[in-house]
Parts: sequence; C-alpha cells; structure tokens
Amino acid sequence: MTERGRQTGKRTSPDANGRFAFPLVTPGAYQIRFDAPGLAAVPEPFPHPIRFSVEAGKTTDVPVHVQLGNYNQNLVEIYIGDGFFQVQPNGTENGDCDVKVGTNICWYNVDDTVHTVTGGPWGDSGDLQPTQAYLWPATTIGVFSYHCRYHPNSEKALLRVTE
Repeated sequence: MTERGRQTGKRTSPDANGRFAFPLVTPGAYQIRFDAPGLAAVPEPFPHPIRFSVEAGKTTDVPVHVQLGNYNQNLVEIYIGDGFFQVQPNGTENGDCDVKVGTNICWYNVDDTVHTVTGGPWGDSGDLQPTQAYLWPATTIGVFSYHCRYHPNSEKALLRVTE
C-alpha cells in the first residue's frame, strides 16, 4: 500500500524460505500487509500493516513477524485511508461490505491523518489516530451507511448485516 493506505496492486507469496520480493518498486514510502486467513496472523505488539521506505538502487528488507495457528475467521477488516474505506484484502474503495450477524468488524486507520467511522448503530467511533482501530460486533441486522466525520464527501461506504 502507499503511505496513505491506497493499494498498489502488488501482491506476492513467500518462497520456501519464507522470503518474498517485490521487484521494480519505485522509491517512496509504503506499507505492507500480511494476509493468510485462518493460517497465520501478525501478533501483538508487532505493527500491521508495516510502514517502510524504498530508496533508489537499494534493497529494502522488511521483517514480518507472523504466528502460525488456527485463527478465528469471524473478523472483517476495513481499512480507512486517504479518501476511502476498503474491505481487506480485495474490496473496492468505498464499496459495500456484506457480513453475517455476529461478525466482528474492525476499521483500521492506515492513513497518516485522523479519521472516524460514523453512522450505523454504533454511532461514532471517536477520533482514530494513525494505526488505531475501532471494533464493532455486528449485533444488529440491517443496511447501514457510514462515513468519516472529517472527510464525509470522499469517505463513505455501506455495511449490510444479515442473518
């Protein structure tokens, strides 16, 4: 992802030694997100996504700490970034999210500015500083629009909770 959270479109899988590479990345600030649903997770207190910079003509090593295990799949992550909400790992910006009642929804600020998650039965998340998250257990069935209080024209999405 870019520094402000937008997807770069680059994805890769680790080799047999657990290493991965992204060739031909232009210099700049980025974030990387590890995704292996049900198989592994990045444990606390390690950052996720991980912020790093790429310099021209240099190799950049980014250690990713993961823990293998059987992890609860009853969680949906939605990233908040520069002008968008995005369901991870493959959602569209400001798209819809469909979940079953009982699913935990975690909105995570991957941007470098403050955002909120405002609307729905949860009301308002309060200010989410960079890297902070807001968790809401989907206990209410319905269709809920939500937005960022600071960026209501560019950051808005829809959450559908069904039985």
